[in-house]
Amino acid sequence: MTPQRVTVTIEERDFDGTVAALRAAGLAGMQVHREIGVVSGDIANAAALVDIPGVMVVEPEGQAHIAPPNAGIQ
Repeated sequence: MTPQRVTVTIEERDFDGTVAALRAAGLAGMQVHREIGVVSGDIANAAALVDIPGVMVVEPEGQAHIAPPNAGIQ
């Protein structure tokens, strides 16, 4: 599987423990945003994160591609 970028929303009660569990499950390149209860990172199997205690939501990050200025109408 190819790693994908995900955003994980975490419950407030054991934030540090949940972040450690995400790391142990293979979430790499993590950016932790404690103030808003969100962690983002790269993982090949995002489904593995869903059952970690404290994880509320796992969302894949979308990608947008913008055509060059001289491209025709899309």
